[in-house]
Parts: sequence; structure tokens; C-alpha cells
Amino acid sequence: MNKVITIGLEHGSGGRQIGKLIAESLEIECYDSRFITEAAK
Repeated sequence: MNKVITIGLEHGSGGRQIGKLIAESLEIECYDSRFITEAAK
């Protein structure tokens, strides 16, 4: 079963770091918008 967690971000909220910590604790991959943008190119 695939797991997807979406986190809304605001500048300075620390959302990327929180997302990475959650992904590590759940042992799932973490992809942010930077990765998606590069993959789309």
C-alpha cells in the first residue's frame, strides 16, 4: 500500500524539516517540490 502525506508550508514554518522527520520515522520516501520540479524537467 502506498502512503502519501501532504504538508502545507509557509515561509519559515520548518515544514521541510518536519516532513523529513516524519518520513524517517515512518520509513517512507520524502519528496519535496524541488524534487518534483527537477523530475518534471
